[in-house]
Amino acid sequence: MTLPTCTSEGYTTYTCSLCDDSYIADKTEKGSHTPKTVPGYAATCTKAGLTDGEKCSACGTILTAQTIIPIADHVYGEWSVTKEPTYQHEGEKTAVCTGCGAPTPK
Repeated sequence: MTLPTCTSEGYTTYTCSLCDDSYIADKTEKGSHTPKTVPGYAATCTKAGLTDGEKCSACGTILTAQTIIPIADHVYGEWSVTKEPTYQHEGEKTAVCTGCGAPTPK
């Protein structure tokens, strides 16, 4: 007897003991897939993320495809003075991203 799987039906093979001729009978339907979560991850300011997906743990068939989550915006922290103003030049303030440390664009 061949048991059904998620990709093929099951069946019983009968073989003649005199001539070794055989035939297949008693077919059973395919079984169902065994879902397994494929974990995703959040997007950051430097890397795109992925949603959770799902695939069959027995055969690897993708049941729910993962989708790309676009790169997130930078999240800037507190402003700090990086160059004091003078009578001749303007001062400068910057803030850095709390995720990757990138400075604010000029």
